[in-house]
Amino acid sequence: MLRRQDHQDDQDHQHLRDLQDRPRPHAETPIDRRHFARLSIASIAAAVAGRSFAASPSSSPPPTAELPGQPPSDGTLRIVHMNDWHVCPERRSVEGSAMAIEAATSGSRRPDLLLTGGDLIFDSFATTRSRAEEQWRLFKELMASSPVRVEHCLGNHDLWGWDREKSGASGDERDYGMQKALDELGLASSWRSFDLGAWHFVVLDSVVSDGGKGYRGRISPPQREWLVADLAANRLPVLVVSHIPILSLTPLTWDRDYDRGDHGRVSGSEMHLDGPALHRLFREDGRVRLCLSGHMHLEDRCEVDGIAYCCDGAVSGAWWKADPDYSLPGFAELELRPDGTFERRIRRTGWVNA
Repeated sequence: MLRRQDHQDDQDHQHLRDLQDRPRPHAETPIDRRHFARLSIASIAAAVAGRSFAASPSSSPPPTAELPGQPPSDGTLRIVHMNDWHVCPERRSVEGSAMAIEAATSGSRRPDLLLTGGDLIFDSFATTRSRAEEQWRLFKELMASSPVRVEHCLGNHDLWGWDREKSGASGDERDYGMQKALDELGLASSWRSFDLGAWHFVVLDSVVSDGGKGYRGRISPPQREWLVADLAANRLPVLVVSHIPILSLTPLTWDRDYDRGDHGRVSGSEMHLDGPALHRLFREDGRVRLCLSGHMHLEDRCEVDGIAYCCDGAVSGAWWKADPDYSLPGFAELELRPDGTFERRIRRTGWVNA
């Protein structure tokens, strides 16, 4: 997701702006550097020093893969959903991300799964290849420090080169667009599904081109065809994860230009344009229990027809800057029961953006 700004068209959402530094009060306790050092000081030092990291093969090629797991005896899964990392060499983002991993994976019981929710690196959309690869190296180094299984969902900032003027891309490169992120992470597809414990997980690619150098939130026709077949073949409770919200209240409170005369209008860069159609599909399926998203750097939960739609803030908060209009650095922790019920809570990482 891109910063709040006064904009006259959705294309403006595609460009980054620097947030203004300004003081911000926090209720969080001061950073415990001992915890941070215990987690990943060696990996961070290696990343900053420039050590390369080779992507490992994907554990979940499409369309469906069985993932090994050891849920507790009652079958309840514990997962963490961590989105909008925006990792880069600046803004102490690597240090803040390492603290987030520790906050998510420490404790008496580690999560069974860490789901990333997209925008894993600061920006690849409008940056050169070398700049994008530098960010991916840092992000992969962080993921190597995770003591739990990781599954990735991709976002608009993870695809490379759609702003050809700024990226220097021609559009003919083999790894143009989302392929660059797939190569970096060793993934075969940007959408897929897998079973873990008593739940079925669906990972969507919610970013499509607007025909220019911008994007919109929706799934492609081939992806929808796959999704319909995947849901039809499944008999487990379903969790769906997308980067851009399928349905959310956050665009209504975030967008300064929402009130456009007699008709409010939500931008396709803030919420899925096919959200109502996807909701009908989920409602008719009867097994979809919740849909997780990020992108907005804000938190909400809305429930329609028994399906919960949750926007889970951002690991980076306001892109590693202090801004009271966005969520504090955090992530969602969920417990998924075999009967399809769940509990969700937002946790703060403890990181304080300057």
